[in-house]
Amino acid sequence: MNSNPVRILSLVALVAASAANAAPVAMITDLQGKVQPEGASTEAPSILASLEDGSTLQVADGAALVVVYFDSGKEYSFKGPSTVKFTAGTPQVVAGNPAASRDPLMGKVAGAGKIKPVGKIQAAVVMRGANEKARIKLESLSGTRVLEAKPEFRWQGPGEGLQYNFELSDDAGAVLFEQRVAGTAFRLPDSIPLREGTKYTWVLDTTTGDGRKYSNAADFTLAPAELRAEVEAVRPGTNASMAERVTYAAWLDQLQFHDEARKYWKQLAAARAGDANLHKLAGQ
Repeated sequence: MNSNPVRILSLVALVAASAANAAPVAMITDLQGKVQPEGASTEAPSILASLEDGSTLQVADGAALVVVYFDSGKEYSFKGPSTVKFTAGTPQVVAGNPAASRDPLMGKVAGAGKIKPVGKIQAAVVMRGANEKARIKLESLSGTRVLEAKPEFRWQGPGEGLQYNFELSDDAGAVLFEQRVAGTAFRLPDSIPLREGTKYTWVLDTTTGDGRKYSNAADFTLAPAELRAEVEAVRPGTNASMAERVTYAAWLDQLQFHDEARKYWKQLAAARAGDANLHKLAGQ
């Protein structure tokens, strides 16, 4: 028998690597009670965790789990006791209570059901573009698309009672507006309309009483009217479930509406005070 040890080892390594890099198929959008991987001592899953193809979760009696599938946007709910294996396409209930399902939450908008793993979204949110270590901390309009034609600029300064030099320029580098601003919030006058799809840069600088100078800058873009209308068309109602709001917020971040998404992450973090993922996305 002419076995090649090097070839065999290479094949084993390839199979192991493929198993270790199983593609995620779904994301947890709500979880209550005891839910844990089958026969594993690993840490229990949490909201926003991705579920890999072939993974199995046990939902204990009295517990509940809701997931959304990335490819279809379809939502599946499980009430314990239930053992569920997550495979490409649909989950398989191995034992216990059957799954309940509903069509994509945002099916009114073409393509809106496609959700990506939040791990990729988190990296995008962290890399918003502004200098996060600056003494002027920008609280809005930093590396984001916006829905409002007249959005509010908000920030935290290095001291109380300061005045700031505010400057707005377009993607051609032309300065459109300059003004001395008191306080830590500002909206542009009606005489300065924003154009859809244009990347704007705003710059703030100030000088404290001891003569120290501080500044920060960031970019933002007003989304096209059609996209803004689609976002509003699928916005969850006041009685929407936790899972529906998580899915919507993830979709907003995916479309780079980071400011709008953060409003939902803050609400969701308050509703699930112990969830580290939600608090991270809320900026807390």
